[in-house]
Amino acid sequence: GVMLSEQNILTFCDFHTKHIGLTNESRYATYAGYGFDAFMHDLWGCMTAGAAMYVIGDDIRFDLEAIHDYFLKEGITHTFMTTQVATQLVQNFPDIPGLQFVGTGGEKLMSLDPPTYTLQNGYGPTEATVYVSSYWVNKNEPNIPIGHPNDTAQLFIVNKYGHRVPWGAAGELLIAGPQVGLGYLNQPEKTAQAFVEWNGKRVYRTGDIVRYRFDGEIEFVGRKDGQVKIRGFRIELKEVEAVIRQFEGIKDATVQAFDYPSGGKFIAAYVVSDQKIDVQALNAFIMDQKPPYMVPAVTMQIDAIPLNQNQKVNKRALPEPKAQTEDVAKEAAPLNVLEEQLADIVAGIVNNRDFGITTDLRYVGLSSISAIKLATQVFKRFGVQLDAKLLVKGATIQTIENEILEALLSGDLKDSKDLKDLNDAAGPFPLSHAQTGVYFECMKNPTSTLYNIPMRAKLPLEIEEEALRKAVEQVVGNHPELFVHFRTNDTGVEQIVDKSLELRVECLEKKETELETYRAEFVRPFNLSKDLLCRFSIVRTEQALYLYCDMHHLVCDGASYDVFFNELCALLDGGTIDKEMCSYAQFVADEKKAESGDEYAAAKEFFHSQLGQVEGATEVAADLTNPKDGEIGQVYAPMDLKAAEAIAQKAGVTPAGATLAAVFYTLARFANANELCITTISNGRSNLKMANTIGMMVNTLALSSKIADQTVEAFVRETGHHFEQTLAHENYPFAQIAADYDLTAEIMYA
Repeated sequence: GVMLSEQNILTFCDFHTKHIGLTNESRYATYAGYGFDAFMHDLWGCMTAGAAMYVIGDDIRFDLEAIHDYFLKEGITHTFMTTQVATQLVQNFPDIPGLQFVGTGGEKLMSLDPPTYTLQNGYGPTEATVYVSSYWVNKNEPNIPIGHPNDTAQLFIVNKYGHRVPWGAAGELLIAGPQVGLGYLNQPEKTAQAFVEWNGKRVYRTGDIVRYRFDGEIEFVGRKDGQVKIRGFRIELKEVEAVIRQFEGIKDATVQAFDYPSGGKFIAAYVVSDQKIDVQALNAFIMDQKPPYMVPAVTMQIDAIPLNQNQKVNKRALPEPKAQTEDVAKEAAPLNVLEEQLADIVAGIVNNRDFGITTDLRYVGLSSISAIKLATQVFKRFGVQLDAKLLVKGATIQTIENEILEALLSGDLKDSKDLKDLNDAAGPFPLSHAQTGVYFECMKNPTSTLYNIPMRAKLPLEIEEEALRKAVEQVVGNHPELFVHFRTNDTGVEQIVDKSLELRVECLEKKETELETYRAEFVRPFNLSKDLLCRFSIVRTEQALYLYCDMHHLVCDGASYDVFFNELCALLDGGTIDKEMCSYAQFVADEKKAESGDEYAAAKEFFHSQLGQVEGATEVAADLTNPKDGEIGQVYAPMDLKAAEAIAQKAGVTPAGATLAAVFYTLARFANANELCITTISNGRSNLKMANTIGMMVNTLALSSKIADQTVEAFVRETGHHFEQTLAHENYPFAQIAADYDLTAEIMYA
């Protein structure tokens, strides 16, 4: 039990009675049970104010209509009810003549329309005497705050190091002041953990995570220990419950976590309604606002939410979702070898096996990025090309299996080993859209190394130079685009694969102190019409073995380097590498062919919808009067990756999408504009055939945003989804966008 002193109670009552207008003419109805700390402010509040106290009988405490009639009959002016009961009272009886004040607390208050009487959302643990902050609900808002601190309480929000956090940042709530109790009866160790010294004050550590809103109100985020890990993601059950309560027809709801018999957790929703709830429609409604893994695995419609003696949800009295969990457990076992292999692939990508063959893979964490990985692995393993964009719209193991079987029956199933380069010969082919702009820039400045992409890899000393040299030669020989040179003819510029170009890998010995000088010597211009457009050297020092690489951007990009090093490591580990599934020459041919296709037309329409009203690329005003005096400035801002991922998960977007939202908002402040247009880089590899191809496939894409009057979560969600839509049209050439909308790449998000 918590030990509270007479001073604690008197201090609270003095504030409480004045705060809610409790006088000797008031009629106060007490709903709280004797063991609930709210009964203290009912009893002692009435005694100190001289108000009449009415005890709601057990015969009507679960009958809202009877309570309503009782309030009218007795002329009740004030009452306090637990969150579940108060919510139902306000929703069903928003106007009760004579009633002036309804207080509530104990659980997070969900969004609702305010009644005609005063509704107070109070917050406070028993350890700090009933409530220490309160908020008068005067409007319907998505996240009702817990308000301002009492005059008799001091509230501090700190991080895990005990340092106060800025407004808007979440942290643990500490309570100080004369309302803080003495500790726990006969539990000195527990008392020492919860009641501590902080900055010279005796405070109570609540374990609750809150933050200051920018209007000065405190917002409850959740419990430090109140999060549940579902399929690898941490979620707040109250967040799911809040969305469910917004669904049409639902009068009451609670969301609880349960354990699977085989391990892991799932969430179940219990809903109360006068009509039969369409569970599929409810799940779709939740998914529109939250990530898929926050959709309950089980939803049960019941007559009423059971409450315990303190009028909080009685989880033990809820019906057990036993039948559904058994169905999930039965479903979890794949029925054949193909399903087993697909399940292994998915499990390796999403890092858990908590799904069945008909489970929507979005529920287990499949994102737009991991969907590309899944589609690539399926293509490599089974020779079937899946649409990554469709995978994140409801794919299951069973639907993927059906696509593979359909391809097999139609004769379209290909062995990836037989997907040979269609242009492995030396025939000339045109430049891609991305290459064209770079080529002409290089022709203007032939001695520039601006488009060189140098890289240095540090390797263990025990690797032999000869083994590394052979591995480099084998990887380079595996990619025809690295052997092209460029030439002009009557129709323009073309590239041709020339296997007569010789790759020479130097092996040198140097001191560590000489490496910086060598790097400057190593990076030098390429002759686009004669040279092999990649060069390598191996340097051994007293500390390590280094591989120096330099490839021209016309034949390489960042993803190409990933391919190069993945294959190099595979060979050094004693493995083998596969031929390119599709050559760069075929990529160019497909690009030209696509210009007359439906996807190209759809992409054109998409960018018109985004950019048709844009006035131009967003620019940040120069801070120097003479551009020649400008210099490159770099700012590195450390980021809490876990916190960023949590924000992204909550909004149901990728971390890249969430970070883009932060960029847009920051840029809007710098540019003093609410409508923004910047650019980003796409790797251009949505076609899975290009997964192991080396070549220049990157494309610049235009991104637009409008900073509107909306919540942070809504803005992050909207930005993230727009970012994914833009990437889905990544093959539309930026040169066309620049021509159509007079855009230049002034600011780039990468």
